[in-house]
Amino acid sequence: MSLIVFLSVLPFSIGMHYCGDTLVDTAIFSKVKTCGIEKAVSSTSGCSVTKKSCCSDKELMFEGQDELNTPFNQITIEHRFFIDSFYYVYIRSFEDVNNNVIPTEEYPPPLLYKEYYILNQTFLI
Repeated sequence: MSLIVFLSVLPFSIGMHYCGDTLVDTAIFSKVKTCGIEKAVSSTSGCSVTKKSCCSDKELMFEGQDELNTPFNQITIEHRFFIDSFYYVYIRSFEDVNNNVIPTEEYPPPLLYKEYYILNQTFLI
């Protein structure tokens, strides 16, 4: 998802070089390489003749979005509510929870049954 957002914000260009009707080179973020056939110029005494080249260059420009950069002083009450809810639900869910909870810690222990004949060392024979 973050890759899609990154590519929608990033402006880039695609350059293509055609020689006749054949695609010779394609480049992204750089200039295309030509096929080597340049405009032919022949010059004689006093007159010059220029021959039209069969090559053409095309460039596709994709502009990025600037709408994702919202300044912090324009946060509406709905955005503030979302940020607070996100903090409470997501961020606070990672807080340390005390796992050593003893539910009967506040109650006194029960009285133990004492064997009085063993304590007094009196046995029936």
